[in-house]
Amino acid sequence: MIKEKGPEYYTGVYRSSGKFHLHYRDSPYYVLCTQVIKFVKQFAHPKILEIVCGTGQFTHYLYDEGFKDYHGIDFSPEAVEFAKKTSAQIPPESPEGFGSK
Repeated sequence: MIKEKGPEYYTGVYRSSGKFHLHYRDSPYYVLCTQVIKFVKQFAHPKILEIVCGTGQFTHYLYDEGFKDYHGIDFSPEAVEFAKKTSAQIPPESPEGFGSK
């Protein structure tokens, strides 16, 4: 049986690895994110919910690709705060937002 991990665990993961603080193009998840964006582009006005948004790398990629209707959530309040801080340049008219469990 898998034991649920709390916010402290996920905060530790984000703190211990620099890969979560890279530009999205330098992220090891860039290829996967590119495929997701290709899929999402098939829809006229997608509303995007990213579960496990982490530090917001995918958020930046989505915004750069023109997606604005976005909300991200994560177990780590620290990762969410980092995402909010680094996404400050996203215009306020964007309904983009972040939250934590």
